[in-house]
Amino acid sequence: MYLQNKKQSLLFFIITLNGYS
Repeated sequence: MYLQNKKQSLLFFIITLNGYS
């Protein structure tokens, strides 16, 4: 469960970074 949450957080981080670019 922890790994899944970490993966989701990473995906969200990437999406946010793309939005800022």
